[in-house]
Amino acid sequence: MRRRALPFWALSWVVCSMALVEKPQSFDEKWDGAWRWARPAALGAWVCGLTSVGLAWAQARWYVFHPHYLPLCLLFAGLGVFTFVALLGCLWRFAQGPRRVRAAILAVVAVLPAGFWAYVGVTAQRNHQRRRVPNTFAMRLAQVMGAAFMRADVDLRYRHRLQSKRLVMFYDPRNPEHPERVDRPERDLAAMDEHLARLEQMLGGTISSKVYWVRGRALGLEYLSYHGLSLGSAGSPEVGEQFRGDRHELAHAALDSFRVPGSDPPYLLHEGWAMSQCGDGWLELARAAADSRRENPAIGVRELLGPDWYHRDSGPVYSVGGAFVDFLVRSRGGARFRRFYVECQPDTFEAKCREIFETALDDLEAEFWDDVQKAVAAILDGRADSAQTGPGRQPAARIRRTDGRTIPRPPDQDDIDLAAAGGSQERLATGPIVRPRADVLDPRDHIPATVADVRRHCSDMHPQGLLVVRRDPRVKCGAHGPALPGQKPSPI
Repeated sequence: MRRRALPFWALSWVVCSMALVEKPQSFDEKWDGAWRWARPAALGAWVCGLTSVGLAWAQARWYVFHPHYLPLCLLFAGLGVFTFVALLGCLWRFAQGPRRVRAAILAVVAVLPAGFWAYVGVTAQRNHQRRRVPNTFAMRLAQVMGAAFMRADVDLRYRHRLQSKRLVMFYDPRNPEHPERVDRPERDLAAMDEHLARLEQMLGGTISSKVYWVRGRALGLEYLSYHGLSLGSAGSPEVGEQFRGDRHELAHAALDSFRVPGSDPPYLLHEGWAMSQCGDGWLELARAAADSRRENPAIGVRELLGPDWYHRDSGPVYSVGGAFVDFLVRSRGGARFRRFYVECQPDTFEAKCREIFETALDDLEAEFWDDVQKAVAAILDGRADSAQTGPGRQPAARIRRTDGRTIPRPPDQDDIDLAAAGGSQERLATGPIVRPRADVLDPRDHIPATVADVRRHCSDMHPQGLLVVRRDPRVKCGAHGPALPGQKPSPI
C-alpha cells in the first residue's frame, strides 16, 4: 500500500510546486489579495497534511497506547483552515480570471491532503461493515485517528477516574445512556487489575503502559479495544458475577501491549486470545469449536490463517480461535504463544509455527482437534472434573436430573439462567444451580422470540436437554410452563 501510494504523493507534490511557482508577469498585472493568499495556504495545507500522516503513521507503527488527541486535532484544524482559504482564493480567481486553469489546478492540489484523510475514513467504514481489518496503510492511520478522537470523547464525557497499577478507569456514576450504574468503582477496578495481573503472569511479561478502561460508549461505539483504549460495561455487575465483556476487551489490550513494529497477528489469535480469557473453561471453548467445525467442516486452523480469514473479524475466528488459543497456552505455554502472536505474518505463519512450537502447522492442528474431541467425549460421558483449567476460573458445576444422571454446565455468570429444552421443566431437579426463581423455559427445538440475548453456545447444550439463556427483563422471573417458538411462556 505504501509503495503504491508513493507515485501519487510524488506527482501531487510536483503539480503543487508547478502551481506555486509564479511565472514572470507584466508590471501592470493586478493580483488580488485572495489569490495571493491561495498559494501559501495550499502549501500550509500540504504541510499540515503530511505532518498529520507522519505522526499517525509513527504512532501506528509503534502501536502507541491511547495516543493523545491534541497534536492531531491541531493539525486537522490547520489542514481545514488552510484548505478553505486556498479554495476560496482559487474560486475567486476562477470566477474573475485570468489564469483560470492555474486556479483550478491549485484548487485540486490544495484539497488533496484533506481528500486523502477522507479516503482513510471511508475505507475504514467500509472495512468495518465487512468485518475486515486489513493491515494496510489507510487502516492503520484510521485506527490511530479513531483512538485519538475516542480519547478526546472520553476526556470530555467521563469526569470520574480511578487508577491502579495497570489500569485507569473512566466512568460516570450516573450515565444517562444506560440504566446501569458504576456504583462499586473501587471493587470493579481491583477485580480487573487482578485480571490483568493474571494475564501478565500467563504471558510472561509486563504490560508496557496503563490500559484506559472506559465504562461505557465513546464516539457511539462500545465493546472494542485498540491502542490501549478498552470500552467495556457501563455498570457494576452483581456480586459473584464476572465482567465477561470487560475481560474480553482488556485481554486485547494486555496482549497488544507486546506488539513491535511490523506486527501483523491473525484475527484467529487476536480474537481467540480474548475469547479464551472471558472466564469460560476448556469444555466450553472446545464445545464451541466443535460446533463451528460441524457447521463449517471446510474451515479449520489453516484456512483461518489463510488470506481469506487472516484479517477477518467474524465467525469461526471467535469460536475456533478461543479453543485454539486455550490449547496453545495449555500445551505450549503463554510466553511462546505471545511470541507467535507478535512475530506471526501472513506469509510466515507456517515457518514461525515450526520455529516457535517446533511442530508443523498441520500436526499442531491435528493435535488441537484431538484435544477438542477429548473435550466433547468428556461432555458426553458426564466428566467435567477438568473443565476449568485456567487460573481464576471456577470449578465446573453439575446439573442433577430427576433420573439421577448428572451433566456438566459452565458456572452461572452474567445473569445466566438455565432453560429446559424439548421437555417439561420437571426434567430438572431444583437445587443450587436451577433456583426456584430461575427462568425455566421449554422452547421445543427453537428459542422463544421473547428471549433477547441468547448465548452463542445455547445450541451446543441442546443435545444435553439444556439451553443457556440470558435473563430477559421482559420475562417475569419465576417458573414458567411450556412455550412454543415465538411465544412468551406462561407463568405457572
